[in-house]
This record gives sequence, C-alpha cells and structure tokens, in this order.
Amino acid sequence: MLYRIRRFFRLAYGSVEVVVGALAIYGAMGRAPELVSDPTTFNLLPVQLAAGIYIVIRGFDNWAQSAPFAELGSSLWRSWELMRTRWRRKRNE
Repeated sequence: MLYRIRRFFRLAYGSVEVVVGALAIYGAMGRAPELVSDPTTFNLLPVQLAAGIYIVIRGFDNWAQSAPFAELGSSLWRSWELMRTRWRRKRNE
C-alpha cells in the first residue's frame, strides 16, 4: 500500500518522509545526553541522526521526482544549456 502511495502521490509521500525524518532527528537530539557516561548511548546517537537525515533526503528525492518538480528540473536544465551556448558564442566572436 505504501508503494502505491509513493508511486502515484510522490509529493505527499515525500512530504511525509521529510516530516518523519525531521521528527527522528528532533527525537534523537532530545535524547542526547549532556554528559556521555555510557558509551553505547553515545554510539547510537550518530546512527539515529544519520537515519533521520537519510529519511529527509529520501523525501527531497521524492519531491524532485514528483510531476511539478520533475518538469521544472528539465526546463531549468534546458535554460542552463541555452545560456552556456550563448556565452560560448559571445566568447568566440
């Protein structure tokens, strides 16, 4: 079911991933000890932060693959290529 939601509603699915990732990061930082006395607690914190960051990045990736942003990316790329071509012409003149 989650795959179907991701397949057809990428923008919504990406938004949920960004929120869940931010909550994971916030939760990990909230449980971060002031003074590290137990080494297992300290070693787990970077893993929890990395997992939250990974979820947020996946959310941004789903946003980029959604219809509104996918079309925007290709049009921005075409604009960039047009500008580069014109700059090359100016330098060669």
